[in-house]
Amino acid sequence: MRHLLRVFWLIVDQGIFATSNFVLNICFARWLTPQDYGIFAVSFTGYLFMTVIHWGGFLEPLLVLSAQIGANRRRSYIVALIRAHILMIGAIATICLIAFAITKAYGMASVGWAILGAGIGGSMMLSLITSRRLCLAFLSPSLSAVIGLVYFCGVLGSAILLSTARSYLSWFDLWEIMGGWSLLCAGLIFAILYLRTTGTEPYSLRTLVAFQRTYAPGAIAAASCNWVAFDGVFVMLASFVGLTAVAESRAIYTIMNPLININAAMHASWLVMFSEQRDRAQRVLRIALGYLLVISLCVSGLYFTATPLVRLFYGGRYLDAAWQLPVFVAALGCFSISLMLTSLFKSRGRLWQGFAPDVVGSLAAICVGFVTIRLYGQSGAVYAILSGYVTNLSLSLVFFFTAYAKVKKPLKITKKSATTERYTIKELI
Repeated sequence: MRHLLRVFWLIVDQGIFATSNFVLNICFARWLTPQDYGIFAVSFTGYLFMTVIHWGGFLEPLLVLSAQIGANRRRSYIVALIRAHILMIGAIATICLIAFAITKAYGMASVGWAILGAGIGGSMMLSLITSRRLCLAFLSPSLSAVIGLVYFCGVLGSAILLSTARSYLSWFDLWEIMGGWSLLCAGLIFAILYLRTTGTEPYSLRTLVAFQRTYAPGAIAAASCNWVAFDGVFVMLASFVGLTAVAESRAIYTIMNPLININAAMHASWLVMFSEQRDRAQRVLRIALGYLLVISLCVSGLYFTATPLVRLFYGGRYLDAAWQLPVFVAALGCFSISLMLTSLFKSRGRLWQGFAPDVVGSLAAICVGFVTIRLYGQSGAVYAILSGYVTNLSLSLVFFFTAYAKVKKPLKITKKSATTERYTIKELI
């Protein structure tokens, strides 16, 4: 029940985060001029790239490590994290200022401002993401949900007040508002973490960096490959077929946004849970089978309801692509189960088994897509994505059963052994 309650609040927290992004982007698109919103959208892609690096190089290792920190070192561990984030923001700000100076010297000041906004504001937003995920390991996801709601109300209220006072809202104002509220909320969570944790044994920043250095290269490679396995296929689709096909598939994939956010929340939960409890492989397999049952029911239901759902969301548009929805859900289900199994490997220090399925799966998606998109167009891209995630899951299962499913020979009792030979308790077990 404790774990279920934690997962519930984690999903609520993720739901608030997803709703905030959705509502804020709708409002920003309405308030900004088309040119300003275009600049903001381009700069936001830089932030999204930072999130991929941040997840692989910092946050995923942190979730594994945080669950293993003893109570006598938690406060010094939080202090080390605070120092690491201050250094991260300072380093990114320095790089952005250098880039701004270079672009301004070459007459591209707008590009420099975009780099400055996405870099500094984005780094503050990454600090908020980290602090909220730390609530899962040390406090409660309910606190993260409350802070997420404060962030949403603060950003929305500040944007409304600023646009009302000046009758004009620029795209750079948005980065200032989001970055400022992110830094404030992250500082609040870190302060609560410091006050609620105990321990006098030191935990140095050097120790933190040493763990990150061991974990980060594979995590960054795996996170980048996950981007390639999906967005890389869409890039090929745009090149071979055109942007219209990409728009249709993207529109269908967007309907899955709630399931995607639930999957992200569950992934963070699995990393922490397996690191805390050192769960047995049999329990992980039961969780995976339960998740597989849920995904199978979703795919079966969407097989009959995909077209009405697409009609409901898009008012009659993209109906010819509605068949893609159950295929995308099946692909996400394969990826989710693979994440569950690889999270177990990562929590036990088996990094090669934890990251290799993502790399191999992305290579399979790209190779299959290069052939199938040329032959079948848009449908070829969809099935290339599915083949990549199926490959990912297949390799994860091979690693899992090779590592944990040890078959032991049955104990044979013969007439002779029953009368003259004795088995020890160890042999019997």
